[in-house]
Amino acid sequence: MRYTIVHLTQQQYPPASASRIRLRPAPALLLLLFVLVPPSLAQIHPAPPAASAAPQATALQRSIDKARTGVDVHIFYVHGIGINPPKGKLQDFETSWEFRHGLCKIAKCTSVLLGRDYADKDLFALHRGNDLTYLNDAIWKTPEDWDAAAPFVDHYDLVFRDRTRIHLHEINWWPLIMAAKCRDLVSWDGALVDKDKTHVEICRNACKNDHDTNHDGRYLGYDWLASTPIQDRLPGWPTPALINRKAKQGLLDWSFTDALLAVGPLHRFLIEGIRELLLETLERYNGQSAQDFVIVSHSIGSYLMFSALDYQEPAKTPGTAPVPPTLTDSTWREKYKDFLANTSQAYFMANQLSLLELADLRDPASGLQPHLSSWAALRQGEKATVVAFSDPDDLLTWQIPKDKFAADSSLVIRNVPEVNACRWCFLWLLANPETAHVDYDKNKSVLKQILGVKPIPPSP
Repeated sequence: MRYTIVHLTQQQYPPASASRIRLRPAPALLLLLFVLVPPSLAQIHPAPPAASAAPQATALQRSIDKARTGVDVHIFYVHGIGINPPKGKLQDFETSWEFRHGLCKIAKCTSVLLGRDYADKDLFALHRGNDLTYLNDAIWKTPEDWDAAAPFVDHYDLVFRDRTRIHLHEINWWPLIMAAKCRDLVSWDGALVDKDKTHVEICRNACKNDHDTNHDGRYLGYDWLASTPIQDRLPGWPTPALINRKAKQGLLDWSFTDALLAVGPLHRFLIEGIRELLLETLERYNGQSAQDFVIVSHSIGSYLMFSALDYQEPAKTPGTAPVPPTLTDSTWREKYKDFLANTSQAYFMANQLSLLELADLRDPASGLQPHLSSWAALRQGEKATVVAFSDPDDLLTWQIPKDKFAADSSLVIRNVPEVNACRWCFLWLLANPETAHVDYDKNKSVLKQILGVKPIPPSP
């Protein structure tokens, strides 16, 4: 079997041409532009520069071509931090929607939802509960809270015009972090910077719990703010500046908290959930004569996925002793070893390796770096290759430091520049930071390079 791991950041568009004029904008002007320019204009993307003719070693299009010959192709999509639902929805995040929509627009396909599965073993068994606390208060206050926190996978088929089908499995780990950030940050921070109406509405899910009638004890939507008061801004406190308030609520309270939780004590549970969902999906399609696997991931999703696929080290909290795995399937390590051995290339979108590795200063065996190296060591013949798409205007993206992997001759690192947000809309003084981070999935240039329609430029 041959697998392909594709790590995507999020939606993007063609890079803008560089301006020859260097200006030092006043902070007030930057804020004024940020407020006054309509978000729709920030989605306009300039034409890309001429691409290099450098060949692409592996592309998703090759997997699609294999599907036309009878190979069973599976895409595993893992979302990143700070996800928000499509307009008009609450907790139906559809985290892979933009990727599926952008991909099918280029490759001429449609997506069909087939069903959902939950992590339901060991740590995620129904009514098991969890005793983690935040400031001496339980995060999940009832067994039902923990039942609603189980990660899940939505299964789709991508159907092409010639009726060729490939499977896409959307892995959702966001339910695990909803209780902590909704109850302990979104609700409480209103006392300092005022109510975050947008995310309060998402956390409440219209003040009701929607039971999943296809899965007893699980929920399609859950009120994470039940019995939790929403704080009003304290009388006498100064009113925060609009952009400062929005930035704190969106970037820190809603997004960066995901990264902190993912490298803290919740790391073990996130890895366990992803492993269960991967194994459940693999077993569902067991028996196929030929299979090809693709992993598409954004921001911290790549960190979590490679941690889950690490067949050598159990999931652990950084700086502590290893925690024994709880998966009942004793062969999972060998399954992941075979998976990695047949994976030739990985695509990262909005890579956060440089930032997240700071959480593992005391533990050289933890973090993403050793997982990438262990993957490369399993490759036979063709080298393992990582292609990282990065927008320099993305505040939460860093290049992969190639020199840190220089001694690993089995691993090739390629950093590819991309631009997701319009610059000329702000007179080349500012790019929308949210668009820069989340628009990789719908960036035509990125999708075409992944599909092999457009060659990947040389690594900087």
